This record gives sequence, structure tokens and C-alpha cells, in this order.
Amino acid sequence: MNISTILIDHLKRYPLMQAQDVYKLIHQAACGPAHAVTHRDAALEWLENELETLSDPWPEALIDPISPDGELVRVHLAPFKASRGDPLTLLDAFIRTSQEVHPDDERLERYLAASLESVPELAGLLASLKSQGFPALHHSDAYRTAYRPAYRVVLKKYL
Repeated sequence: MNISTILIDHLKRYPLMQAQDVYKLIHQAACGPAHAVTHRDAALEWLENELETLSDPWPEALIDPISPDGELVRVHLAPFKASRGDPLTLLDAFIRTSQEVHPDDERLERYLAASLESVPELAGLLASLKSQGFPALHHSDAYRTAYRPAYRVVLKKYL
């Protein structure tokens, strides 16, 4: 599996993906979730709130590999909740992943370069993001409205 294969799969499953959604996927694959974890209590409150307020989610598999080695995955919260997953186990996996996976701008740039053929409009976004140090982005409004994403990025080994 490579980043292009992962991206093409996502583009098929989420046809309303915008350039910023592609960037978010690639950023997560290269940098993990470190930007999303500020404090354990806040992360737990965020997770519990999302689990309580899930509404008519887009049908997803529980585990969605996002890195070429298959180790970084999105754990989708609707199937996680349906399978009666333990929120504290997921929280611990999320925090441990954020501590272990460090942002890698070189890998991010490689992944982004490999994605330009599939998503040429990404080029316009990248110029401004590079000058900002490749920050994490939120999903686009179109993506959030259509797919109601609710997941955590974790290393599969912690599940």
C-alpha cells in the first residue's frame, strides 16, 4: 500500500473531498494526531461528547488504515460505539499515539508530492501551508456536512 492508493480509496468513498480534506488525511498519515492532544481531561471530554452526540453517521468500517505501512489508522466512532468499545482504551491509544508519532515534514512533503497527480488543486493550498509550517487543518464544510466525520487517529498496535 502507498499514499496514492490510500488517497484514491478515500476519493472514491468520499467524492465530496476538498483539497483541505486531502491535506488533512495526508497530514494525519505523516504527522499523527499530536496537534489534537492538549490535555488528557480535555481529550476525554471531547471523545465522550462526540460519542454522545453522534447522529446519523456516514457508514464506516471501524478501522481505516491511513498510512502506507497500515499502522496509523482512523478509528471511526460510530462503529466503535456500536461495538461497545471502551472509550478509555481508545483515549489511551490516542494519547500514546500522539506521544509516539512525531510530525515529519519531510514525509509529509513526499506524501503531498505523490498526491498532486490525483488532486492537482492541492498545489494551490500547499504554497500557503508550507509558509505556515504545514499546520493541521479541519475538514472542509462540504466534507463535514456530507460525511459527519468522527474518528480518532491511533497506532493500530494500541487497540
